[in-house]
Amino acid sequence: LTLTADYMTFSGRIQPFSRSAMGFSASPLQRMTFETTVAFMRDSLIHGDDDYLASPSSRLVVGGLLRGGTGIFDLILPKHEALGSFKKSC
Repeated sequence: LTLTADYMTFSGRIQPFSRSAMGFSASPLQRMTFETTVAFMRDSLIHGDDDYLASPSSRLVVGGLLRGGTGIFDLILPKHEALGSFKKSC
């Protein structure tokens, strides 16, 4: 419910969460995940729409991580530090 409420209010005003409102979404994959998959897919193919995987719905469709929660950042350690701590723990 929180994700739905966030989607409906992120622009600063309340947007309907319906099939007609979903048609204005910039993400073809997000439109396809709502209700009328074939119609939205057909329209996206005809118009050559691009999807930059910015929405949680479109990222989930292709098996990507969400950019939120634990998926919002990467942990990057230098190889020598990571290997050294591994050897010490063994």
